[in-house]
Amino acid sequence: MRPLRSRRASADLSARPLGRDFWKIWAAAVANRFGDQVRVASFALLTADATDDAVWLGVVIGCNYLPWLLFGLLSGAAVDRLDKRRAFVAADLGRAVLCGLLVVSVFAGTVDVAVLAAFAFVLTGLQTVSDAAFTAMLPRVVARDRLAEAHSRLSAAQGVAGQFLGPPVAVALFVVAHALPFAANACTLVFAAMLVLRVRVPRDSGGALRDLRARTLFGDVAAGLRWVRDNRAVAAYGYAVGVMNFASAGVQATLVLYTVRELGLPAGVYGLALAAWGGGAIAGNLVAPLALRRVGPATLAKLAQTCQVVGYGLLVVADGAPEMFLALALNGFGAGNWNVTSTAVIQAASPVDLLGRVGSVMRMVSFGTAPLGALAGGVLADVVSLRAPAAVGVVASVAAIWVLASLTEKPGARPGERSGVRT
Repeated sequence: MRPLRSRRASADLSARPLGRDFWKIWAAAVANRFGDQVRVASFALLTADATDDAVWLGVVIGCNYLPWLLFGLLSGAAVDRLDKRRAFVAADLGRAVLCGLLVVSVFAGTVDVAVLAAFAFVLTGLQTVSDAAFTAMLPRVVARDRLAEAHSRLSAAQGVAGQFLGPPVAVALFVVAHALPFAANACTLVFAAMLVLRVRVPRDSGGALRDLRARTLFGDVAAGLRWVRDNRAVAAYGYAVGVMNFASAGVQATLVLYTVRELGLPAGVYGLALAAWGGGAIAGNLVAPLALRRVGPATLAKLAQTCQVVGYGLLVVADGAPEMFLALALNGFGAGNWNVTSTAVIQAASPVDLLGRVGSVMRMVSFGTAPLGALAGGVLADVVSLRAPAAVGVVASVAAIWVLASLTEKPGARPGERSGVRT
């Protein structure tokens, strides 16, 4: 009879709601993703309207990502020292003020490309603090055995808000008034900050984990890097994130040319191709919690990468739109499962005092490898073939499976432990 009661208790535990605090930060994160995508798309539109120089366009777009490489680790270390809720609110309100100043500058006609680059750089710099604070908050308001479900719901909603709604809304607002998208972003940032102000975030207990905090901010960064390096499973997921993003960026950077030149399809099909990838990713986000309960995170991570292998392989041999749509949907489905699995495992494994730093390490890997992958994909497409980036994707996904091969399931353990994580 005792095992039966244990199973019933486990079922009751898994059926409990995620709670109001989760839904508040869920709404805040979705609003931020939508607003950020509106802003980034509008920076490109405003820069193209101000200059025909492709170099300046690249500079402005690059300033939307460069702070992650320069300040991401420091932001994560700072957040681990600070009150997470206050750090999030301060960063988002600071970004809202900057968006307001940009609106005034656009209306006044005093914006040039150098000013746009500066605004993009500072806004993203504050975003590194906001995102690190969110990463550290979520496992504090959601039980660690529910992180996969929480990330599933969050990733699916962010995918819809960011990928499907953000860019077209940015274009529509920009047509009405060039400053309007930035005003909309200011509103989403204030909305997110007000929601997070109402979230009850438990304070750090310190104690046994106090030795993970060094005397200096750079010492904190070093401690976080050492922890990721020494944790076999988290390091494996980090390596896999790097190779996966490298390959994905190469394919995405050349996808429009692959669609139009290699397959000879109309340019409008490119939008449908992106929708196929995004739809597959959202489906993967939603399926991931059930799959995790059935097979465990280590197995699901490998299956997700296997979907990537098949998807990239189909792109290598595709000769029409149906094969391309299927390939991108499979690729997105694998990516959606992978994102939920890897994030839940890494957060479940990370000590509470290191959540900001570990999340920033993973973001640095993600944002650092993507530009390199896009550049490599462009070179390969020009020198070898427009199918070459997809071939690199096959190799990269196989390499990720090989890196993850040593991870094993431990039935009955929490997500981090099931994947062989040492905490």
